Order: sequence, then structure tokens, then C-alpha cells
Amino acid sequence: MLLLGFAFGLVQAGLIDQSLLHPRYRDIPYWDNLRQPTLVGGVGVSAAMVLGFVGGHMVHSIRAPIALAEASVPGRSARPWLRPSELVLVAFLWLAGAGFVLATP
Repeated sequence: MLLLGFAFGLVQAGLIDQSLLHPRYRDIPYWDNLRQPTLVGGVGVSAAMVLGFVGGHMVHSIRAPIALAEASVPGRSARPWLRPSELVLVAFLWLAGAGFVLATP
């Protein structure tokens, strides 16, 4: 689950909203103040943002919801949550949401 969360965090923060790599993300006035103290030279990535964004997705977007759901209904933990058609629908909705984030300035 942690590897899934790590991959999701990299995709979400690195590719979808591009906040991980952008030096002036969405023209937020204090963005540079957040980035500069832990900026890794040559790579252009802030260590604090990697920890915050990728680590946050690992724990809060993936691990915690799965743990809560499977603890709430322990008998379902060994079975898939979604059928293939439902998985396709969820993937489509995520892609639609990702497209909206990319299109929104």
C-alpha cells in the first residue's frame, strides 16, 4: 500500500497538478518561500514538498482510507472492492478530475 501511495503521490503532485516541480506554481505569492529552504540543487525539487506531497498521499490518500475501510468491514478485506467495470468507471472519473486540475489555472 505504501508503494501504491508513493506512486500515486508522484503522479498526482509531479504530473497531474505539477506542484512538485513548478518553481512558481499557480502564481502563489509565498510558493518560493516554501520551496527554497529545502531545494535540492540541480534537481529543482524541494525535499519538504516531496515529503509533504508524496508522503501525504502515501498516508492520507491511500493508506489511511484503506486501513479505515478494511477495519470497518473486516470480512471484505480479502475480496476486491470493485468489479472490473466499476474499476474502469473509477479510473475514468479520476482521469476526468485530473484533466480538470490540469485545465484549471
